[in-house]
Amino acid sequence: AHRDLRARFDASPTYRKAWLVDGKLMGIAGVETSMASSDGFIWLALAEGVSGTRFARAALPEFDRMLSLKHQLSTFILKDDSASLRFAYFLGFHVKDTETRNGVTVLTMVAERQIRKVA
Repeated sequence: AHRDLRARFDASPTYRKAWLVDGKLMGIAGVETSMASSDGFIWLALAEGVSGTRFARAALPEFDRMLSLKHQLSTFILKDDSASLRFAYFLGFHVKDTETRNGVTVLTMVAERQIRKVA
């Protein structure tokens, strides 16, 4: 698993981040995309025992930075993973599609940069 996460981290040149708190790894995240694309795929892995609330406060500004780089971010979340779904909704994601893979229901979720109209 660690090797897969390292490969994903290395494959995210547009944006990648490791969160450290008191010198301990809290989580890592990245956006996989081509430099020319306006869309990206976001992934996230939290260290075991990390509080979702504590991480959410640290992650929100970083998520805004990710969306400043890409018009739309997408991710996959297992339908039964209620903690990940709550976190995705907190960040502004919504369900775009639902499919079953190997008997497991997977949600495709997207978040889009909001363009503010100037009066």
